[in-house]
Amino acid sequence: MRIKSIKFIDHEIYGSTEFDFCDNNGNPVDTIILAGENGTGKSTLLNIIFEGCARFSSKKKLSSGKTIFLLEINDSELSILKSSDEFLRATNGYELDKELEISIDNYQENWRGVKPRIKRKNREDYIELSGTVLEDEHTELLFKSIYSDIDVNYKSNQITSTTSLDIDNSNSYSIRSTADLAQEITQLFIDIEALDNSDFIQWANDNPDSIVSEGDFIRDKRMGRFKHAFDKMFDHKKYKRVINTTFEKQILFEESGKNISINDLSSGEKQIVFRGSFLLRDKLATEGAIALIDEPEISLHPNWQMKILDFYKNLFVNEHGIQTSQIFVATHSPFVIHNENRSNDKVLILKKNDNKGVSVTDQGRFFNWTHEETVKEAFNINLLQTKIQNPSKHLIITEGKTDWKHLRRAHEKFKQYGLFNSEEWEFEEYEDVQMGHGHLSALCEQVSKIRNNHKIICIFDRDVKEATKKAMVEGKDYKSWGNNVYSFVIPVPSHRETTPDIAIEHYYTDNEIKTVDTNGRRLYIGSEFNGKLGHHIDNKEKICLATKKKLGEGSISIIDSEVFLMEAENNNIALSKNQFAENILKDIAPYDQIGFENFKPIFEIIERIINEK
Repeated sequence: MRIKSIKFIDHEIYGSTEFDFCDNNGNPVDTIILAGENGTGKSTLLNIIFEGCARFSSKKKLSSGKTIFLLEINDSELSILKSSDEFLRATNGYELDKELEISIDNYQENWRGVKPRIKRKNREDYIELSGTVLEDEHTELLFKSIYSDIDVNYKSNQITSTTSLDIDNSNSYSIRSTADLAQEITQLFIDIEALDNSDFIQWANDNPDSIVSEGDFIRDKRMGRFKHAFDKMFDHKKYKRVINTTFEKQILFEESGKNISINDLSSGEKQIVFRGSFLLRDKLATEGAIALIDEPEISLHPNWQMKILDFYKNLFVNEHGIQTSQIFVATHSPFVIHNENRSNDKVLILKKNDNKGVSVTDQGRFFNWTHEETVKEAFNINLLQTKIQNPSKHLIITEGKTDWKHLRRAHEKFKQYGLFNSEEWEFEEYEDVQMGHGHLSALCEQVSKIRNNHKIICIFDRDVKEATKKAMVEGKDYKSWGNNVYSFVIPVPSHRETTPDIAIEHYYTDNEIKTVDTNGRRLYIGSEFNGKLGHHIDNKEKICLATKKKLGEGSISIIDSEVFLMEAENNNIALSKNQFAENILKDIAPYDQIGFENFKPIFEIIERIINEK
């Protein structure tokens, strides 16, 4: 089975969006790559596909709205449908195509909300079927899926004995990895090696005059598929064997003559061993299943990230070189899609739209869209690629398009007094690039995996605790990511010590933040408004419609929108953060009177990073 498209109607994330998984000729593509920034619904789509395959025969709802799956089935799958008496009655006398559509209306319960229909051969019309056709016990053979999730603990506990695990022995047609995957796969290796050894001993007893090498197909009857897969990915490391120690059974790999326990592999190697083995474990039982892989690049060096897609695709190739499963991959990594090894795949770019939903870009519909454009569209960092790869100076990248404006003006001021005069570094002055804390963190992670001749320093605000933890090292001024990539979180100035969760604007005093421009606009602070009613404490004619958690006593949130006068509720009177930053950068009165002394610690950290050997 292959999925040709999924169409959503009134979905809570995708709205009314269609995902097209076909090439220019209308044929389903073997491998679909879902790319895009965090929060665009890549993993959600994988979950919907998995749950859809599991529930086509269970009448349960998938999500909100309506979901329409367009599937391409093969001859054997069509034969399975024909084993249903109800299906035969509905299609009697008609020649059938292999295009099956299943519509799930999540507002209706039971089989009334499931409406399958199959296309007639050489016709555009469909034969409507009852949802109960999918209730037949044989139809679950059609909708097989296997999902490799990222929620994995790569540490296995002590194992002291064999159990009864074997390969190709699954009773389920929808299989999802669990957090205990490492334990499961380690136990599986121990069990199947014991079975292979037992089979080999039996073969040797039955064939006493045969050459031992002739029994190699028995010796590795089960384990061979895993060894072969590891050899494809690892240049020097090989699976060796299971050994018995005083306290446990251990799985050993070998590299340069040295034994390495499976628990001592690197995190990237474990990811390949455990997740790859999960997909291989029931290869024959799940042949033809939809394969779903979330973030295959986790913990991998860029060189392996560029190989990992081929590794997973090869797991689903049969002895004739044909990919037996359609594979869906969700990734954050430019290295997964930005390489020359890709073939017979399609990249779809998921983006947040202006309606706070998610959509697929038009460009994402083109088959084999160019690598450079794909990376730029998916990750919003390709605009920095030329400067990062060929910098003339050390590069400072800030969180958000306003931060660099404040820092550049502060730097200009300090230079007037002979401070921080170095010409060895510059700010990345961007306007149209999304660079929130998530983007900046992803940039640090990805760029630190390649060699950089100049230092790249990423500066984070302090208003999101999750980002703060990732961008700094406790007890130190800054964090080194490796390969000349550094990050730090803006220090807390003395006047903000009681409210340390700050953004760059908080380096100014409250009065400076409230500076009024020549049009009567200014920034507001959350504490100026009543936390329950939203009206301004000193002027009840002003009302703020921002999220209530930003308002009230003690709030230091910067409010730059959704402030109105009661008599003109459609006219925002707040100054935007960007215009505030522009006024400061261009030294426009009265913003030319604002002070920058509080910014000094930021430039001291920058100097320490640049001077680090």
